[in-house]
Amino acid sequence: SQVLTRTGTSGATTWTTTIQAPSITNVTGEINEDTNTTLTVTGTNFASGMTIKLVNASSGADITGHTTLSYTGSSSPLTVTIPSATTSLTPGLQVKLKIIKSGLTATSNAITVSEDPNWSTSAGNIATIYSSRGTSTNVGSALSATAGSGGGTINYVIDTSDTSATTYFDLGLTSGQITTDASNALSGILGGGNGPATETFIAYAQIAGEETTKKTPRTFNIIVNKPPTEPSSQGNSVDWTDSSGVTWRVIKFLCSSLGQQTSLAHTWTTYASMTIDYLFIGGGGGGGDNSGAGGGGAGAFVAGTNYNLSTAGSYTINVGGGGVASRNSQTAAGGNGSPSSLVLSGTTLIEAIGGGGAASHNSSPAAGGSGGGASGYNSAPTSTGASPTSYVTAGNSSQAYGTSGGNGAGNYLGGGGGGAGVAGSNGGSSDYGKGGDGKAEFWGLSATQTTSMLAQIGAGVVESDNFRWLAGGGGGHQQTHTTRSAGGKGGGAQGGYYYSSSQAGGATAPSDNTGSGGGGAHNSFGISTHGAGGIVIIRYAI
Repeated sequence: SQVLTRTGTSGATTWTTTIQAPSITNVTGEINEDTNTTLTVTGTNFASGMTIKLVNASSGADITGHTTLSYTGSSSPLTVTIPSATTSLTPGLQVKLKIIKSGLTATSNAITVSEDPNWSTSAGNIATIYSSRGTSTNVGSALSATAGSGGGTINYVIDTSDTSATTYFDLGLTSGQITTDASNALSGILGGGNGPATETFIAYAQIAGEETTKKTPRTFNIIVNKPPTEPSSQGNSVDWTDSSGVTWRVIKFLCSSLGQQTSLAHTWTTYASMTIDYLFIGGGGGGGDNSGAGGGGAGAFVAGTNYNLSTAGSYTINVGGGGVASRNSQTAAGGNGSPSSLVLSGTTLIEAIGGGGAASHNSSPAAGGSGGGASGYNSAPTSTGASPTSYVTAGNSSQAYGTSGGNGAGNYLGGGGGGAGVAGSNGGSSDYGKGGDGKAEFWGLSATQTTSMLAQIGAGVVESDNFRWLAGGGGGHQQTHTTRSAGGKGGGAQGGYYYSSSQAGGATAPSDNTGSGGGGAHNSFGISTHGAGGIVIIRYAI
């Protein structure tokens, strides 16, 4: 607009253009803490050459680094650029846009500086896994971030420039859960080598619909190891998922030969440090011979968790053989089972000794992982069942189990061999020299969970309670009885019996690969039986 004004000293008048104050009607767009953004400003009386800046909404003070904002346009609407290269714009800060035109000003309503997502998951390694893991399986815990002020739905994406990460791993858009790829086998990440491979990648937490302005990167890695070797014979492996959802590789090593007595050595090679849970059971003791002979003791039952194998290399896993039964001898006791052990470079790291051999008619029982049962012959050197001996050289968090053999009683009633969980019964007791029961739980698992795992790997003996047991003691020979004495739960052999020449029988064989004891018997009416081979079970989370 123009007004008539007097100029100079003559009193002449002229029309002069006045400066009109700018006004702001509306501001759209957002100001982000660390991303360049633009604001669209509508209003009146805009012009080129104006100064536009940000000020603190409360104090009016200038925001450092934002006192001369660039803009385009000279009339409504203006496009104003808000640069991110400053630490002065903090999330949640309220600012105003201020326009200065020839000393005249206009100020917008308050604008809140928006916040990017905030990562809850720490940067760095999120999981160490094995290349044997299957496709479409969860890797570690889900990534997690919060939306921050302003809210919104968080989406998660892997930087697509990392083709290796996107080949072998998928990231759930809304769940944040990393999984192995549905079609590409993880073993390819090692390229045929022994590993380990460290897959480093950048993941973004971003607000759905505002991905260009509200996203936060974070660098993570996943370490992929080559799995250890598995037995080429006398053993197998399975993947088993526990009740909490953790998947384990479970490996079984065997020594399948009753009365082999010597341990069977397996070479087990690891390619990286690893943490294992383990069960080592020594070979069972052999049964005794002739009237009143005892039952063999079970091998030591040694279980441990969270054992760190810090050295990668070739380990020897020895699985104990069963002890030889005494046959056709009144004075020779059954043989002890041999130990099961883990050895590295000549150093024994874990060991479960074999079960004690049973007493024959006129001999003493032997100590062992669990003790052998004593003879029921009145003139035998002792009628006391053998005690368990020092079970183990063991790793951390280990539990070692073994019990005593049962005592013999006069009139040729032999004691049962000790089981891993329960001592052998005495000859002449209500249990008639029954072998002691073994164990149906280890590693802190319930009997139900233990049975589930043993069933999948094919180990243990299903007993009357429908649980799988290991390491039962062998039954002793019972004179003047009409039935065999029971073996302990877990595979213990039944002991022989004699009532008359037409009512007599030898011992039964123990269940192999359980570390159970053999049964005692009278050689004229059947044979005593060898101890069962032991077993080693190792598991590690995959």
